[in-house]
Amino acid sequence: MTTPSEPAENATPAVTDPAVIDPANSEAPAEGVRVAGGFRRLALIVLASMGLMVFVAIGVVFGLYKSATAAVPAYEAVVEVDPAVAETQRREFESQLSTLVSDTRALPEWKSRVTADQINAWLALRLERDFPGFQKAGLLAPRVMLEEGKVILAARSRMSRIEGILSVTLLPLVTESDELALEIESAKIGRLSLPLDAIMAQIRQTPLAEIGPIRLSQTGETAAVVVDLDRIKAGHDKALRLTGVDVRPGELLLRGETKAP
Repeated sequence: MTTPSEPAENATPAVTDPAVIDPANSEAPAEGVRVAGGFRRLALIVLASMGLMVFVAIGVVFGLYKSATAAVPAYEAVVEVDPAVAETQRREFESQLSTLVSDTRALPEWKSRVTADQINAWLALRLERDFPGFQKAGLLAPRVMLEEGKVILAARSRMSRIEGILSVTLLPLVTESDELALEIESAKIGRLSLPLDAIMAQIRQTPLAEIGPIRLSQTGETAAVVVDLDRIKAGHDKALRLTGVDVRPGELLLRGETKAP
């Protein structure tokens, strides 16, 4: 009779193929690797995008700063004045104004001519002395440039955190009520354009109205500095009427009438 053989004590147990027992378990590690890789790629994309945005933002800020602090050659050409020459030109300017006042009282028709050099001489020597407050408001060394049909007022500005050359381009015109208006065409600090509301807010901080019968006018997208002729006394029974204003390179010409109201 045959006796069943006993299994060997040191026999190696059979190895079962896990793929045969549970196929799903074989895919789990590979899927985890793919998910982790996907998150890493997403994180890299997000970080790269944020870095690019920061780089662009820095570039924009730097560009704005460079534009705001850029030199204005036309201003630099007129800001320095020779004291002796400027004193003569300042006297000429004040003499022209005195003659204009006399003519408006004595003549039915009058005219006046002043030059940019005369105006700038007065600005350099008399503005802050006679009308203090412009420097306190953050405007230093204001000057004018007279071009064909345009008046450009420029100054060193410390009104904002960025110091630069503030320039305002003005278009002179005669209003329907026969007054002189300087309509604001554009405003810049350096080469950077400023919105109308911003420049009007800065102008209101200055003692501009103390110089004479000047008022600020703003309607929607239009703003102007207006010389209020009704406040200029040409005599108890007379009124002033502006009939023309011409701006040529380096000079300003005014024409007007004095008549009974």
